[in-house]
Amino acid sequence: MIFTFLLYTAMLAYAALDGFCDALYYSRMGADAFSWNEHLTLTAQRVVFVLCGLLATQVSMYQFAIVGLAWGLGFSLVHNGFYEVGRQLIDGRKLDYTYRSSTSTAKWDFTFKQGLWMAIVGIAVLIASIFFRTF
Repeated sequence: MIFTFLLYTAMLAYAALDGFCDALYYSRMGADAFSWNEHLTLTAQRVVFVLCGLLATQVSMYQFAIVGLAWGLGFSLVHNGFYEVGRQLIDGRKLDYTYRSSTSTAKWDFTFKQGLWMAIVGIAVLIASIFFRTF
């Protein structure tokens, strides 16, 4: 069970880093986006991806499917939030959680409320699978 939650947490960390990396990409500023080396973020993303792969070997296929469903439902909330924070930092804007970006190219752009409800449903599925001992 601990590996299930570690995997879910690592996958959410990947979503956060992916959103922040997308902010770097779409700012079109590259190395000028921050005073620190942007490759730190890209390397962290790759390390977390490998960690997810290692943790996935410790859970059953059913557990992985449940975690994948929960992560898929919560991905939008975490990714879009970190994308917007990254863009605010790069653009020098005041940090506020607006969630919806004016630079979004998404075909389906969820509102904060929709993303939050999807994440809540994902966490509920993950918790319910533990209580019902389905894995």
